[in-house]
Amino acid sequence: MPRTPLEQLASLNVYRSKDETRSNESATPRAEMTPQKPSNEVAFERLVSRLGPVLTDSAPLIENTSLSRDHLHKFWDWAQRDLEPDTIAELNETLGADNAPNERDIDNAVRDLVSTIAPLINGAQDDDELKRRLTIQIGGHDVFETVEVLLMVLNYLPFIQSGYMLASELNTAEDVETFSYALEHSQFPSDETKKFWCVGFVAGVAKIELLANAIATHIFDKNDSSVRSTGYGEYVDAFIIEAQKQIEVIERQSGIFRDVDLICRAISRFHHVARCLQFNLDLPKSTLWVRQLEQLTSRAASALNGRFGEVVSEVNKVLRPAQGTSRTSIDPNEVLQAYNGLYILAATRAARESLALNAAVERAWREVGRALEVMVDRIFEHYKLVVGGDPFAAAQVDVAIKFCSIRFGDDYAAVLKRNKLNIEQRAMRQQVTH
Repeated sequence: MPRTPLEQLASLNVYRSKDETRSNESATPRAEMTPQKPSNEVAFERLVSRLGPVLTDSAPLIENTSLSRDHLHKFWDWAQRDLEPDTIAELNETLGADNAPNERDIDNAVRDLVSTIAPLINGAQDDDELKRRLTIQIGGHDVFETVEVLLMVLNYLPFIQSGYMLASELNTAEDVETFSYALEHSQFPSDETKKFWCVGFVAGVAKIELLANAIATHIFDKNDSSVRSTGYGEYVDAFIIEAQKQIEVIERQSGIFRDVDLICRAISRFHHVARCLQFNLDLPKSTLWVRQLEQLTSRAASALNGRFGEVVSEVNKVLRPAQGTSRTSIDPNEVLQAYNGLYILAATRAARESLALNAAVERAWREVGRALEVMVDRIFEHYKLVVGGDPFAAAQVDVAIKFCSIRFGDDYAAVLKRNKLNIEQRAMRQQVTH
C-alpha cells in the first residue's frame, strides 16, 4: 500500500539500511525490456530509468546536483570493462534479469558497486600515476572529475526515488498549504542527500506553481545567500535543473520523426518553471538562478527559432491545389511535417513570454493564419464542385480542418466540419433529384 506523505517525510530521517524491505514500486516509469538484449544493456537501461530525474544531456548548470548522461555512459562502460568480473557479473545479473528486480535489490546492487569503486577513486587522490591511468580509462578528465558526484548519486538513489514518490502523492493536492507543510517537515541526513532528494522531488511535482508559492512563503529576502540560509536554495537549484532538462528535450528532438508531444510538453514545463522563478519566487535579476535561466532561455530561442520559418511553406505544400491529375493523394510525410510545425508553433506561442520569442512567434502565427484562411476558402470552393468524385479533395478538406483546429481553435474547426457536411448532403440531394 502506498505510504502517506507523512510517512514519506518520516522516511527521510533515517538512512535506509542495506537489508531494508521496501514495498513500494518505483514511481518512475520503467520501459519494457526485451529479454534478447545482453544483461549489461538491460541493466544500464534500468539504472538510467531509476536515475531519470537527475540526468541531463549536457553539463548540469548547478554543480553536484545531477549527472551528464554521457558521463554516466562512459562510467558504465569503464566499470563493465575494467572492474572485477565477478562484481560486474553479479550487478548485471541483478539489474539485467528478465524479470525486473525490486527496488531493494537494485539499491543493494548499486550500493555494492559504489563500495567497490569508492576506495579506488579515493586512492587515486594521493597517487598521481593511478589517477592518470584511471582518467584515461574512464573517459577523460571531465568524466573522472564527476565520478565523486556520480558515486554520491548512486549511493543516494533511494532518496531520489523517495523525493519523486512524495511529489507524486502530493500532486493530488490543490492548495499551497499542503506543499508548505511538506517543506516544513522534510528532514535530511545530510546536505548532499537534500540536494539529490530535491531534484527528484521537483521533477515529480506536476503543479510546480504550488511548490513555488509554498517556498515563497518561507523566504523573505530574495537574494542568493538569504534563500540558501533559509534552507530553500536546494529547491531553487532543482528548479534550474528541471528547466535545463526541458530545454535539452527541445534541442535533441529534430527531424520528421521527432516526438512532437514530448517537445510541446517540454515547452510548457519550461514555461511554468520559468514563471515560478521570475514571478512566484520573484527572484531579482542579480541572482545566479535568474542568470542561469536567461542562459536556458537563449538556448530555447536558438533551438526553436529556426523551426517557424518553414511552417507556412509546409502548410502550403500540403494544401496547394492539384495540378491536373498530377496529385491523387496527400503525402503523409508532408502532412506530418506540417502538423509538427503547427503544434510546436502553438505550444511556443502559449509559452512565448518565457522563451524570448514573441516577435518571431507572432509573425509566424499571423502568416500561417492568413495562409490558412485563403487556402481553406479555395479548398472548400473546389470541394463543392468535385464532392464525391475526388478523394484527394476530400482528404485536403479533412487536413485543412485539422490544421485550423490547431491555429484557430476547436470552435472554428467545428464550423468547417458543418460546412463540409452541408456540401456533402447537398450533393446527395442533387443526385437523388436527378
